[in-house]
Amino acid sequence: MKRAMGKYILAFVLVLVLVVLAGCGGSKDEEKKTPEPTAAPTDTLEPTDTPEPTATPLPVVNVAEGKPVTADHEETSDFTADKAVDGDETTRWSGFSLALENPTENYDRWLIVDLENEYVINSFEIWFEFLAVSYKIEVSLTGEENSWTTVFDSDGINPVGPNQVFEEDIEPVKTRYVKFSTYRHEDQAPHSGYPFCSIYELIVWGYDESELNTI
Repeated sequence: MKRAMGKYILAFVLVLVLVVLAGCGGSKDEEKKTPEPTAAPTDTLEPTDTPEPTATPLPVVNVAEGKPVTADHEETSDFTADKAVDGDETTRWSGFSLALENPTENYDRWLIVDLENEYVINSFEIWFEFLAVSYKIEVSLTGEENSWTTVFDSDGINPVGPNQVFEEDIEPVKTRYVKFSTYRHEDQAPHSGYPFCSIYELIVWGYDESELNTI
């Protein structure tokens, strides 16, 4: 009886050991693996281009005022060339002269302003005391003969008469010398009086390119 009982106990212990071993093996297989860490995103924002600084022109000024000026003729000592750029609209330059050969046919007068520096100019004004001819504006960096470029030509369309004011925009151009000259247009009838012009003020608007501001 005791032997039989011992067998049962031994069998029970063996079964219990097998169960325990089976349970341990199952729990090991079912262990959850720790998830692999995910890589951090590598995409970064592309740097934006820094905008280039833009040039801001300085306010334009009358670059001809008070500058040296010459003319091919002055009517009298009261109407000298410097009066055309003295900033005083009550004084004037006149190129008229009865002493000229064939004064009623001599339409060619000129006046040259030395700006004393290179400027970019983009417009001009002329305050005439009297105008009886066509005119043009030329520019030059050197002032030498054959160096002049025409930037405006009235082309015979300007009205004849006293107290004329002309304001003209031109393509911006760098220059040091500005030349005003008169002529008779081929389609322009001779004036009944003398073909001269008289200028209160020649105003040239421009700025010094070397002093441009940047932002």
